Amino acid sequence: MGTLALIHTVHAVIPEFEALCGRLLPGTRTAHFLDETTLRDAMAQGGLNADIVQRVCDLVVLAARGGADAALVTCSSIGPAAEVAQRLVAIPVRRVDGPMAAFAARRGGRIGVVATVATTLAPTVDLIRREARRRGKHPRIVRALLADAFEARIAGDLARHDEILREGLARLANGVDTIVLAQATMARVARGIRLPSRVLLLSSPESGVRQMRRLLTRRG
Repeated sequence: MGTLALIHTVHAVIPEFEALCGRLLPGTRTAHFLDETTLRDAMAQGGLNADIVQRVCDLVVLAARGGADAALVTCSSIGPAAEVAQRLVAIPVRRVDGPMAAFAARRGGRIGVVATVATTLAPTVDLIRREARRRGKHPRIVRALLADAFEARIAGDLARHDEILREGLARLANGVDTIVLAQATMARVARGIRLPSRVLLLSSPESGVRQMRRLLTRRG
């Protein structure tokens, strides 16, 4: 099944993606590329700039030159850079949040987008809106920024991070039909939370890796 390059901005997500690839992409080699400065700089500047996009593109080009058959950008904050990088290489380059956004857009209705980092909200909302427009839909999107959870994570208090996230999701569930977790780092909390049955909770890692399985199978 070839080699999948994964472009990360947070070291903590590497074990989860390695486990997912082992389960969903047996026989596929993985190559992890990490540059934590891209997310740090995006947060400091309130979003992407040309320099950050170039650095992400450089990693994708490096992966392609190294023999990767496809590349997955696992951070939603730098997701738009993946679309630029696609124009520079012959291999497929995808955003991890692409399938999640497409599913939310197809479902329509009231969509809550949750992030703990401000720079992740706008790219995720923009992607959902673009997917919705392609389908002639106009969902109502509610943004929820849980910055205190990010501060707790940085301080090493994962229990407090998870508590803030669970409380925020419970509040948001009262007014939406679908909740989108904008960051891959939030996926593990989703596995242990109980929400009303009418609310669909979406996270990106598994659906993001499944899209790469389809791409790699076709290329193989």
